[in-house]
Amino acid sequence: YTNIGYVYDGKYGASFSARGDGSNFVSDDPSLRWSPMWSVGAKWNIGKEEFIKDIDWINYLNLRATYGINGNAEKSTSPLTLVSVGSSVNIGVDFDLFRSKLSGKLDFYNRKSKDVIGQVTIPSVYGTSTQKFNNAEILNRGVELELTGNFHIPSVDLGIRSTVTYAYNYNKILKLYYPALYCYELVEADTHVEGRPV
Repeated sequence: YTNIGYVYDGKYGASFSARGDGSNFVSDDPSLRWSPMWSVGAKWNIGKEEFIKDIDWINYLNLRATYGINGNAEKSTSPLTLVSVGSSVNIGVDFDLFRSKLSGKLDFYNRKSKDVIGQVTIPSVYGTSTQKFNNAEILNRGVELELTGNFHIPSVDLGIRSTVTYAYNYNKILKLYYPALYCYELVEADTHVEGRPV
């Protein structure tokens, strides 16, 4: 596991992390075990730039972006572990305005997951009617906004802090490797259809 971070002049930051497990939980093929999960990030503290310093209603303004690949393993299914992998892009802004009367963050994300593990119907002749397989590719895009207001009423020495959160997510199944086979599956609430949201 490696994690590296560097900040220059208190304004510009960069980070890198990587992980390789080398575990036979990932694969029984030794050449595939060390495939790394990794991420890179960058941060710009705009609030410390000269062109922002004279704007007195901006206390803090920070822009950040990350890109990476991560995943997880499903070990409960069979001796052959299933691994789900996805890549993601995140862009965000953190801010503090009007002497901390208003603060918050705004995040945009785009995540594409491959080999998503799902429950698949199989013929009962195998001794069970369902089995977990790498079954789909899914796209998730969205925005998350968090706003916090801080107010003080001096006459009664009362402080009020309130936070509002908004989130929107769009998702779509890009590929389905094992689509539903039977009529009863098509009317069940948890049946997935290629080209539709999860």
